[in-house]
Formats: sequence, structure tokens, C-alpha cells
Amino acid sequence: LAWSVKPLIFSWNSRMTAEWPRGKVQKLSVNETAFELSGRQFQYRPGQVRHFTWEDGTVQTVQSIQKNVVWWSTEHPHPAWQRFRWVCTPKCQVENHHDMELTDSEGDGYR
Repeated sequence: LAWSVKPLIFSWNSRMTAEWPRGKVQKLSVNETAFELSGRQFQYRPGQVRHFTWEDGTVQTVQSIQKNVVWWSTEHPHPAWQRFRWVCTPKCQVENHHDMELTDSEGDGYR
């Protein structure tokens, strides 16, 4: 039995995987107004560009959306925390049982 994977279309109402260049990975539950990370809820701030503020005051702002990836930037003083991405995470095709694992098919160094 072979499964074909349909291309993902970006949606703010989905499960996502946050990825940082140095290898940190976090699962997120995302919707139009907020996201949940490790049981904590973060609200997007009003404005023309989607953004929010972390507890330490760091502002995270959407830079672009490409296919199923949203690229973010911050003005954090640590360079490794200034640009990263959230990827829409596909679900298992058998009754959406679990999130599927992502691989670094583009070879961009995030995984």
C-alpha cells in the first residue's frame, strides 16, 4: 500500500514545527489569533504585519510566507535567534493519528 503526500498549503490554523538554524525544534498549535507552545498561549499583536512579543520583550515578525513555511525575524541581540521558520506539519494519512516527521529535503541547514 503506497501513500501519496499532497503538497501543503499554508494556513494559520494548523499544527506547525518551529525550527531554528542551530537545531532546536518545537511543535506548535497555531490559529488566526494566537499559538500555543509548551502549554503557554501567545497572542499575535494587531498591525499590518503579523507579530508577537516573547516574555523577554523580543518582538518576532513575519518576513515572508512561502508554500507551507512562514519565515520570522527578531531583533534579538543573539544572531542565532534572529531568523527562523515555522513549517506546517503534515498529519499521518491514517485518521490523522500523529504528526509526520519533517526532513531537510532542501538542504538549507535547518535539519
